[in-house]
Parts: sequence; structure tokens; C-alpha cells
Amino acid sequence: MTLPGPCRASSRELADPETRAFLSRILPRLPGRNVGRFNRPGDPLNLVILGTSRQVCETLQSSGWIQIARTQWLALGRGLRHTISERRLHPSFPMNFYRLFGRFQDLNWVWHTSSFSTRHHFRLWETPFQDGKGRNLWWGSANYDMAIRWRRFCHVPEPDTSRERDFVRRSLDKSPRVDWLNLADLSQIPSQGLNDKGFPFHSDKKALVVSLS
Repeated sequence: MTLPGPCRASSRELADPETRAFLSRILPRLPGRNVGRFNRPGDPLNLVILGTSRQVCETLQSSGWIQIARTQWLALGRGLRHTISERRLHPSFPMNFYRLFGRFQDLNWVWHTSSFSTRHHFRLWETPFQDGKGRNLWWGSANYDMAIRWRRFCHVPEPDTSRERDFVRRSLDKSPRVDWLNLADLSQIPSQGLNDKGFPFHSDKKALVVSLS
């Protein structure tokens, strides 16, 4: 699978006035971090998608992302279905649970690398907000897993979360299903800190905003 190249200037960087007004009203109200184990502050959030559940899934799948199950049992069931249908199985550990809006993530997405212990990934939560076109607003956290810490059975994330956000942007930049995409400065996103497992992170306090057509 070809990896996305460097970010390029996009001709699809401006939203219509109605969407801009909606985002200006809603984005400052979103939390800057999710909640991890023992109710500790988790990872910074850095990804906004406007679209229905079907639009989100079709766009990400056509852009090279793979949806993985939320639990080990669901992963096992999906593996069996793939085996019966003779579809290619993409092995991946289920993601750890993080909470937002009082519940665990709704969708998990990965981009597999050549190494079993590394992966691009992000989580998405469906927010309670819809724009005037009936599209849901999804809030997510993207980071890159550099290695596996076996004694804790978890991945070690790359500290620079903005790099993974930019990877997501490059992967979607040429999709015909994307209406426009841009970066938004959000003061609630922390510039640095430790997540719930004690891993350090830093960011430029910007979120990628993607509008699906």
C-alpha cells in the first residue's frame, strides 16, 4: 500500500458560510482530551469529521483505512467471517478503550505498516451535534504507535500527535468524497502533557477538520 506523500496545498480549504458558522459555534465547546484508564486525562483530540456514519465509513475505507473491531471478541468474530468468505484478514490488536461524552469510542481506524508492532490509527466519537445538512460531527484522536510494550500489553505512541494528524490529512486530501479539509486552531487542545499511561505528547494545538460531500 502506498503511503500518502507530503502535504500539498488544497483547493478545497474553504467551507460555505453556513458550515463555517456551525463550526465556529461548536468547535470551541468540544473537549480537548479524551478520558483513559482510572479516569485519568487521556490523549489530545485533533480530528473533526462532518458526515453521516455511512459517509465516514465509505470515505475512510476507499482512502486506505481499515476499520477494526472494538473488542477482542468482535475481532475474533470478524476474523471468522473473513475466513469463511475468503477475504483477506488484516491482523491488528483491538484498541484500548477511551471515553468521551460518557462512552467508549464509536469507531476505530488503522493504516497498517510493514511492522506488526507499528500502526497509524485514530478513534472517532459521534458527538451530539449535527449541521444544517444533517451531517454528524465526529471528534477523534489520531496518533502513531511506534512499538508494543508487552509487559503492559499496550502500544507506545509517538509524542508528536500533530504528525499523525497530518498523515490523516494526506491520506484524505485527494479523495473525491471529501468536500474540503483544513486545520483549525483550538485553544482547548493541550500543547504538551502525559496521557493516562504516562506517555508524553506534544501538539501544535490544531485539529484537522474534514467535510464530506
